[in-house]
Amino acid sequence: NRFSPWAENLYPVLEVTYLGDFSGINQTSLIPELLYAPNDTVNLKSGLTFGAGDGNKLGGQAEIDFFF
Repeated sequence: NRFSPWAENLYPVLEVTYLGDFSGINQTSLIPELLYAPNDTVNLKSGLTFGAGDGNKLGGQAEIDFFF
């Protein structure tokens, strides 16, 4: 979910992910992020990962998204 901007082109984001098959491997992650969108074609994201279940319990990530 992308929320209202804190400043021009800077958005707080909250992402929830699930990876698994509901029986053997199950990992749920909560990822609070900051999104910087300088224009309509590029997004820059960075955030922390808080996991539960199998897999990583704490981590970080960075992304660059290009749209065309």
